Amino acid sequence: MVGQSYRERVDEALRSGGSETALDLAVAALETSCGDLLTEWGEAVECLGGQSAALRACLLGALPDRYRRAPLGSASALGLLHLSAVLNRGLTTDVLVAERRAAVAGIGDLWVCRDHALLHLAHTELYGGWALPPQTVATVRRSAALVEDPGWKTLAVQLAQPVLNVGEHWADTALADVAESRPGWVRLLAHAASVRALPPTVTWERRARDLLTDIGAAAVRERLLCWLGLVGLPRTHMVTGAGNFGPQWTNVRFDPFNADALRGVVWLLALMDPDEGSTLALGALADVALRVAPGQGPLKVANAAVRVLSRLEVVP
Repeated sequence: MVGQSYRERVDEALRSGGSETALDLAVAALETSCGDLLTEWGEAVECLGGQSAALRACLLGALPDRYRRAPLGSASALGLLHLSAVLNRGLTTDVLVAERRAAVAGIGDLWVCRDHALLHLAHTELYGGWALPPQTVATVRRSAALVEDPGWKTLAVQLAQPVLNVGEHWADTALADVAESRPGWVRLLAHAASVRALPPTVTWERRARDLLTDIGAAAVRERLLCWLGLVGLPRTHMVTGAGNFGPQWTNVRFDPFNADALRGVVWLLALMDPDEGSTLALGALADVALRVAPGQGPLKVANAAVRVLSRLEVVP
């Protein structure tokens, strides 16, 4: 009927026993909306996802052929992957699961992601019990910080591991070091990453001192200075998409999530007695941070290094 919405037409086709027709109409809504779930495409997905298990299984069986006909990586292909996840809820078999997870893993090759279809796909896989790959977690966290879309923030707050974003030399080394050490190291790195402002709260410092005492200040200092010496090296996992600063900066910029954690790592040195090694490392860190690509992350790190040097009453 003229004037009917796609959802109404999908619903009518389902009531008439035309599951293939309903799916065709849903795909038409998908292509019209370019995969935007806030349009009639989202309504069609909701309608199809609310059907009986038997009917959803039938619809799922018809999806792979349509997916293969869609251009790889297109909004249509991603939309069909999302639909497959919705239709599969509560069923014992899955369809296009490998393709869905490959698409989510591919997010990890981006500096940030602005694709709403990929956001929903990552949400769906996480809610389904699949742990997102570390590189994807890193992109989600950067997107939460840099993309004006609350959906990324909602997803990021659910991702507690790894403690740091992979892809930077210093962070990869820190994660590997604590993984091979006793639990106190894991707690120390997690605590350093939890700092939200400088100077940290009295409670934060008290907990940090307890952790330093538990491990041993000398051992911690040695490890921290090693990590700080790796800051600013080329990324270990290259990404694409440069945001607002041009493609030449993509793989030399500080990861904003790690930059916040790095401030906590730097502040740990403020809780130890000053020594020449710490002074040199903090001065070098401030220099590196001020020479890399523009952005708040490097400035935060440089400011942290200078503040700790000041607290230690030394001049870089």
